[in-house]
Amino acid sequence: MNWRACKAIAMAVLAMTFLYSLMSILSTSPTNALQIASVGYLPTDIAVDTYTNHVFVVNYGSGDTTPTPSVSILDARSGVVQATVNVDRFPYLLALDSQHHRAIVAIGGVHGLVPSSLIGIDTRTGKKLWRTIVSVPPLFISLNQTKGEAFLGVAVHGSRPGGLIDVMNTVTGRVLGRVVLNFSPKAAATDEKRGLLFVFGSGQNGTGRLLELDTRTNSVKETVAAGIEPSDVTVDVRHRRVYVLNVGREPASCVLPGSSCRAASSASVFDEGSGRVLHTVSVGQNPSRVVVDEHTQKVFVMNDGNYQGGPGSVSVLGGQSGRLLRTTTIGPNPSNIAVDARRMLVFIVDNRNINVFAARDGRLLGTLSVAPTPYAIAIDEAVGHIFVTSSNDTGPSTPVYMTRNASLLVRILIGIGTTMHQLGTLRGRQPGVVSVFRNVSPKTFSSPTDWETYSRRAFSSHHR
Repeated sequence: MNWRACKAIAMAVLAMTFLYSLMSILSTSPTNALQIASVGYLPTDIAVDTYTNHVFVVNYGSGDTTPTPSVSILDARSGVVQATVNVDRFPYLLALDSQHHRAIVAIGGVHGLVPSSLIGIDTRTGKKLWRTIVSVPPLFISLNQTKGEAFLGVAVHGSRPGGLIDVMNTVTGRVLGRVVLNFSPKAAATDEKRGLLFVFGSGQNGTGRLLELDTRTNSVKETVAAGIEPSDVTVDVRHRRVYVLNVGREPASCVLPGSSCRAASSASVFDEGSGRVLHTVSVGQNPSRVVVDEHTQKVFVMNDGNYQGGPGSVSVLGGQSGRLLRTTTIGPNPSNIAVDARRMLVFIVDNRNINVFAARDGRLLGTLSVAPTPYAIAIDEAVGHIFVTSSNDTGPSTPVYMTRNASLLVRILIGIGTTMHQLGTLRGRQPGVVSVFRNVSPKTFSSPTDWETYSRRAFSSHHR
């Protein structure tokens, strides 16, 4: 082969590389994350263990022809995946007892074929330590880390609403006791300082019920009415307030396509000691999540919207007054919310971005772009890292995501990797990812060049 032929082949290879690089750049969704780690298929839940500096991600699986359910363990400081623990089919829920070094993973079953169970993983070694079979998959797992106990909310199907709270030892996985409920539980919140568990759910005709359980004796202290169709609950331990969201009862016309009416959605504030309702305030349509910043005494309510592709919203309440301070529109399909109390920020994930709010006054500071279809979020306040899971199931299969400040060389290398991936033997849905953000602060969004400033500062901090 002569020199001219070799030169022609080389030019052809370079042209193909450039072409696929350009395709990768155009088809890959931009993201503000400074690092993206590949995990398992369909990541559904995430949590940070501050004792071991590990991040645990539950991956539902089913990306290939055979499901590959797993738990990915990342280093919280570097964002690198350190281990992958294979689990049974259909993991969907995660709870971390950091004090007793246990990650508890709920596993869904197949009726009559595969039993539901819970698996305990040592957060230091990643080893599976126990597996407990349960008759019904729990709807939530609430922890009392001081005692090393997990409270599992279970709905009982029958002619009348009912449910159970199973009490489990997190170290051994042994079920210690059971509390019978006369309503179907939906979620719970814990005041570990006072040994109280607040469980809410729906009774007959969707009537909300809020139960206060003494976790020291596993006895019911009282049950009070809690609106219509409750959806979430949280506790302000510092000020002894319990916040309950109510979806309300929608008129039949509200479910019609194109309808613009809204449900009578509200948030109720209860006094923890007496169970008395202090305030009830209207919020956005279909509220689903609520968090409290105890330092600023602001309450953030995430509202799903009309479930028809319309925008979601965030309602901000004053914790003392119970007054609605503002409601801000965000993107459609909001999925999760988290507070960084140290930096006084609140993060809300919709189907496109992370919306960043100031906890002090509830202002929307700006948004951060993430990989496609974000879902769950966790924050390591100690080091200032934010972790967001995405199923990464839209667009062409691309093994690596580019950040906005990627160099031309990196883009070309990514293009080559994309080409090899598309021409190789890897098939099926692309694995999920965890986007890692560092050193986000209110100053991040202070000017039109806010993102470039953030990128340089975070990159320099990470590489010192």
